Amino acid sequence: MKRLINCLLLLSIIFIGARAQITGLVTINKADIRLSERDGYDIIRLAGSDDVTRQVGAPELPVVVKTYVIPLDGKPTGVDATVGSSTALDGEYMPYPAQPPLPVGNADTAFVEPCDSIYNGADRYPAKRAEIVSDRIYMGYRLVTICLYPIEYDPVTKKIYLSDLSFNLTYQAGAVEVKRPLKQGSHRATIIKKAVKSMVDNPQDVDLYSGDAPVKTMSRDIGSIKPEIVKYIPNVINEQIPDYIIITNTELMSSFQRLADWKIQKGIPAIIKDLNEIKQEYTGSDLPEKIRAYLQDCWNRWGEGLFVLLGGDVNIVPSRVYDHVFVDRTKHVSDAYYSDFESTWNDDGNNLFLENLSEAEGNRHCFIGRAPVENKNEAKVFVDKVLAYEKLSVPAASRNYIMNHLVAAAYIGYSEDSDRYSEGGQASLDGKLSSFGQIKKWCLFDHYNCDCGKHYPKTTHYNNAGKQLTRNDFLSELDGKGMSGMGYHHIVYHMDHSSPRAMGTSSLYKRESISADDVDKLTNGNFPQIVISGGCSSAEFNNDCIAEHFLNNPSGGAVAFIGNSNVGFSGEYTQYENFLRSLYNEDIMNLGVLLDKILKVKSYIPKSPFVRLHLLGDPEMPVWSDTPKTFDVNVTRWSAISNTYRFNVRINNLPEGEEALVCFKKDNECYYKMVISDNEFHTFAYSPKITGTMTITVTARNFILYEKSFKIATDLVGDFSIAEIVNFNGKAKIGARTSLNIGIKNTSVQNAPYVVATLSSSSPYITVTKPEVEYTNIGSNEVGFGKSSFEILVSEDAPEVMRNEWNAACLYLSIANTDSINNMSKIFADTVKIDLVSANMRISTVKILSTTDGDNIPEPGEIVTMGLDRFSEHGILGFPKWSVTPISSDIENVSCPSFGVYKIKVSNSYKLGAPLNLKVLLKDVSIKQDSITVDIAKAVTSINDAKVHTSSTERTISFYWDKMGSESKYNIYRSTSPNGVYEKLNKMPLTTRYYEDADVGVRTPYYYKLSALTDDNLEGDLSRAYSGITTYPLMLQKVMRENYLGFHNEAYVADFDLDGKKELVQVATGEDEGKQYSTLYVVRPDGTEPYDIDGNVTTFSGYATFQYLVEAPPSVADLFGNGEPCIIVLPRDTAHNVVCYSSLDKDGDRLPDKLWETDVNGAAFRGAVVTDLDPSDSKGEKEIVFLEENGNGVIILDAQGNIQNVIGAGKYEYNYSSLAVADLDGDGKKEIVCSSQNAVFVWRHDGTPFLREPFFTRQGTDLRSSPIVCDLDNDGNKEILIAERKAADPDCIFAIRLNGTCLPGFDGSSTAAAIPYPMVNKGEGLDHAVTVGDINGDGKLEVASLGRGYVRAWNNSGQLILNRELPDLLMHKDWNTHMKQPLIADVDGDGEMDIVFGDMFTIYAIHADGTDVLGFPMSNVGEIRHSICISDIDADGKNEIIATDLYGYLNVWKTDGHGIEWGCPRFDNARTGEYVKGGSDPIVLTANASEADVAGNNDVVVRGGELSIAADGLDMTDGQKLIIMDGGTLKVDSGRISNANVLVKRGGHLAIENGGEIEVGKFGNLATEGGASVEVVDGEVTQSGETVR
Repeated sequence: MKRLINCLLLLSIIFIGARAQITGLVTINKADIRLSERDGYDIIRLAGSDDVTRQVGAPELPVVVKTYVIPLDGKPTGVDATVGSSTALDGEYMPYPAQPPLPVGNADTAFVEPCDSIYNGADRYPAKRAEIVSDRIYMGYRLVTICLYPIEYDPVTKKIYLSDLSFNLTYQAGAVEVKRPLKQGSHRATIIKKAVKSMVDNPQDVDLYSGDAPVKTMSRDIGSIKPEIVKYIPNVINEQIPDYIIITNTELMSSFQRLADWKIQKGIPAIIKDLNEIKQEYTGSDLPEKIRAYLQDCWNRWGEGLFVLLGGDVNIVPSRVYDHVFVDRTKHVSDAYYSDFESTWNDDGNNLFLENLSEAEGNRHCFIGRAPVENKNEAKVFVDKVLAYEKLSVPAASRNYIMNHLVAAAYIGYSEDSDRYSEGGQASLDGKLSSFGQIKKWCLFDHYNCDCGKHYPKTTHYNNAGKQLTRNDFLSELDGKGMSGMGYHHIVYHMDHSSPRAMGTSSLYKRESISADDVDKLTNGNFPQIVISGGCSSAEFNNDCIAEHFLNNPSGGAVAFIGNSNVGFSGEYTQYENFLRSLYNEDIMNLGVLLDKILKVKSYIPKSPFVRLHLLGDPEMPVWSDTPKTFDVNVTRWSAISNTYRFNVRINNLPEGEEALVCFKKDNECYYKMVISDNEFHTFAYSPKITGTMTITVTARNFILYEKSFKIATDLVGDFSIAEIVNFNGKAKIGARTSLNIGIKNTSVQNAPYVVATLSSSSPYITVTKPEVEYTNIGSNEVGFGKSSFEILVSEDAPEVMRNEWNAACLYLSIANTDSINNMSKIFADTVKIDLVSANMRISTVKILSTTDGDNIPEPGEIVTMGLDRFSEHGILGFPKWSVTPISSDIENVSCPSFGVYKIKVSNSYKLGAPLNLKVLLKDVSIKQDSITVDIAKAVTSINDAKVHTSSTERTISFYWDKMGSESKYNIYRSTSPNGVYEKLNKMPLTTRYYEDADVGVRTPYYYKLSALTDDNLEGDLSRAYSGITTYPLMLQKVMRENYLGFHNEAYVADFDLDGKKELVQVATGEDEGKQYSTLYVVRPDGTEPYDIDGNVTTFSGYATFQYLVEAPPSVADLFGNGEPCIIVLPRDTAHNVVCYSSLDKDGDRLPDKLWETDVNGAAFRGAVVTDLDPSDSKGEKEIVFLEENGNGVIILDAQGNIQNVIGAGKYEYNYSSLAVADLDGDGKKEIVCSSQNAVFVWRHDGTPFLREPFFTRQGTDLRSSPIVCDLDNDGNKEILIAERKAADPDCIFAIRLNGTCLPGFDGSSTAAAIPYPMVNKGEGLDHAVTVGDINGDGKLEVASLGRGYVRAWNNSGQLILNRELPDLLMHKDWNTHMKQPLIADVDGDGEMDIVFGDMFTIYAIHADGTDVLGFPMSNVGEIRHSICISDIDADGKNEIIATDLYGYLNVWKTDGHGIEWGCPRFDNARTGEYVKGGSDPIVLTANASEADVAGNNDVVVRGGELSIAADGLDMTDGQKLIIMDGGTLKVDSGRISNANVLVKRGGHLAIENGGEIEVGKFGNLATEGGASVEVVDGEVTQSGETVR
């Protein structure tokens, strides 16, 4: 744009007093305008620019965006522009109306019509000529971005006017108080200056303003001494000023040490900081705030532009969770928080961060990257990739892959009005790539080289450097095997709809994408890529996102990934253009700097990208911009003269203008860097202390590193050096004496009988009070300690300074060794640098402990006892001294009975409520640390319990509270028991109304108390104790984004695709413009969906949508008995149909196949039972049985959707319960159980009454609850259990025998099982289901139920064995609160069953003895309307809890439990309501198994591996089916399958050998599909005693 738009800057900056201005001129020529057409509107652009006005509905006109550097303390006061000449374009125009920014997660592009008041108005648009759009601080420079409007539209004449604009950007110098770092490393200063110059339109002023900060520039620029170590080993590396910081936990420090060592070796001093140290040394409301405080401390000491690698996923190094909503209701994370030291991100101090984007200004002070690893193996992969990339470990002939770029861009939006797709910047991307001639490109675009009318613009100009974008082509190119013929690619840019687990590859047009699993299979090995994606959420690293899979794949993938942790916008393809320009034209090479260059300020979303776009990768890693060259380097070593070596370095082929960094490192005693920018010799001289290796490393942009090592030895007869200092941690406290017990190492071949060492220092702040120490008998190559210790005194006025700072305190040790033979002394010298630290104590709390009358309110004549507390930084305790002085005359006396405790005598004349001011002074020895004036009579607001809220995760317990009064400071205390000792958690008073406790044990209960403080830190009373406990880990959380869909029915899971894992299958309902609609969802355990029905991989699109209300949960079943699960959806109103979908896409349209739909003229509130009612019909197909809620009977459909029967019409009214279906009499055919007002009906499979009609009656009851079937008394006969549903207490539970009588204890008598019904009026309520299972492990069934305020359980005799009171349970008058049902499963891993259920926003789990399971209750995001579900959905042997709610959230928690008695509301996938020991859902095998693994009545599906039937054989039951899928094998090896019903699918294999036999059952079959294989060797198939095969 600069070439085409003349911008004349008058940069002799004008100063008027403290005011200054930058002036400039923008001239637009007609030749600069590019015109095109879209939908009858005119598209107007400036050549080379995509910046346009963004007022939605207003004319979209080009703008000019410019950024200027002004003084750091300057405040922009405005920008104005005046018009010079103005020219109209020829012709009349109708400018395209600006549309909302299109998120790459939203394909809905409903057209916004032109704004009538503008297009038909009388005024030109836009009215303004200039505005400031951004004012931010970038690495110590203040950058102001302005937007200029030189182009207008006149709606009267329909003309476009081009104007010359003279503009003035004014600012007030010195108007902003800014904090500057103390010093700055020269290497980083150079990097920052180059970046800033490339960002601004007045680069000549960057040098002028770089002197704003009073910093010192150093050429040597590491270390972190742990305060707990007891000996200090001098290390010259630890004395370097760091450029690179890795923050990680203790476990991963050793893994990242290799990366730190490499950075140090090449001349980038690096340190690793342990998170545990940060927790202890810094203050904050949570760990992210403490990490930011640490980084701000580093910035203050070492300057701008530190490269910071967060070494771990969010479970190790947390990110800032924020609440600003871009598109959906999900919380997101941002590491940009760690680089922004000006913005609070939480202006109102509550627990919600970034509620408004104005809380973050886009400031940057350090370069942030993240290594999203969770263990040592992943950390090793990350480090291996970075080292391989920087050293480019590929054959020389293949290094040209560095110039290969792959660009994949798809259509982002679609307009139904115009039937056209909108592109993702394909034309612009291709054009920009073509402008970089050194790049070899390959483009994968939707409609590549296509001139059809389906898209904008035509795409015939791509010059055959690419092809159509497809999933397979994208994966092939990533793996170096694509049709481009280029082999591997270095830079990969992607623009399409994305999600945390997938990246679109023509998502909208072809419904294709690549998944995280696809990325795991990449094998590009030593050709690592840098991937940049503009899609939504591909780098949502708080989830197991696809970006992490790129980085953590040990066999391929990427070395770095730049992507959004939240939404992306289609117009942000310009980020890639910024990347290209920065890398190839502006010589920016560090990845973290390139990330910042990508984030060019836009006029319409100036702050959003700074929060969303993240680097998963090493921020310091230099990016190759040309085919790497090999250094031509001469490195020579001159032999030692007087123990001094000289090293000469010359680079013969360093291009003019380039710089090389040369680093000399010898063990831990020498570290020196030099910068070479010519072809001359450069010399470094060094005198070694001990024999060792000198390594010389040379690096430069686009050169393969050069490395050479030399062995060097000292020529001294004896050599003495400092080995270690015991009982010293490297820190000397200011104002105190420090004893130094220095160990000296003798590296000579002779013993040293007598050594005298003398200590001195050049620091003006250090006095050596004990300078001389004698040493005796230090053996050869041993460490000796003196007869005494040295001692130093640090003066009180010394500044804090670390050993890796430019003015570090240095100690010199002169060592005199007396020769035992000649009695001659030789002098040796060594140095060590130490930290000078202050305790930095601050007064944290003033507390009234007691008053004379015990009310803690100072009154006339009373003695007030006051306690004081403090906080010390850096772990330095110091020697605190308190001083309390009265200010108010009403204080007669102050005394100190014990340390930190003072007694204050209030005068008798004191007027109650008047101030009682004291001055509190805190010193460290005699050094003042802090002082405050406190009014101890000031009333402190008490904590209102109703305003305190708590929440927990698997790793944290959080508290947040509403504002209590005028107080703005708080303390929080913790104990391990309610009445135990409470310790203060926060070191200084909290200034936010939020605290996160991350230092907690796994599911360990804690108790907390809260207090408020006045501004002068006077603390009020502690609150009551609040309990908290960490929860089970949240394995999956999804939210339905569109139109606020919510789940109104029970959670339901089934193995939808027969892969051995279970999917959530459920319907959510919503409302749009007054019309109800529903969406069917199928969600895998990893959060993905099997189909992308809206062509947008970002969205949670669902499986199918319905423009009517569906509230009955769907059912999943193998309807046809052929291994093809189907989903059956029932309507809630009579005007719509029952619909059946297949799990397969047989027609190849990438959409689920609808098999049939049937008009049943009925509505259903509860899900259908799907089972084979009559196995004797030999069809092997299942029937669909459901209750029409309005009294129109039980409707039975066959597998093809035909109505087979309607039973019981008129037998009930308005029944919202579920049916039960079971074989009650053991004849192999199933009966249907239905409840009614005061009766229970049972029909046979053909609709005839079972035994009698009604089957059971009880006058005066309301039995419209869901019945269940089981053998409760274990007599071999089944009973029907059903509970009353009336509003009066108590509601009885009946256990009905087949003869119509009830089991004792479940007969409705006054002593029988009963429980209060939820609080409703008569006639209200929907259900009152009960559950059975072996709760206490006695081998017998127990009965469990929920009631108003109670959870109860009875043994099979009706005796109450559990009566747990829960006062809030089912207390909410809502029709659906009565749908809750207790589940029986193990959730804590103790092998015993627990009772688990949800109500409102809470999930409970109770032991059989009534106590809470540790980790419960757990909080849910939204209101749970129906029952939850428990199942092992990911097949890892542990149970998950699945809950859905009215807010549209799906939450899945991983528990430690194993074993389920009753895991879902209707017991099984078929929703039969019949308890079967061990469950009745299909068994899906994916690995080798034997007959013992499939014993029971369950259908068996062999999906993979081999099912071997040996001598024990397998006895199948009527209706049971054994299906062998593609890839599975059934081997009948010497065993026998009796009553068999077997289907071998295409690709399946059946082998019968060694006398094996399959006896086909009376109602069974042995069927094989085409493509199945059958092998019979010494075996047979029989039916009715005759051999069939």
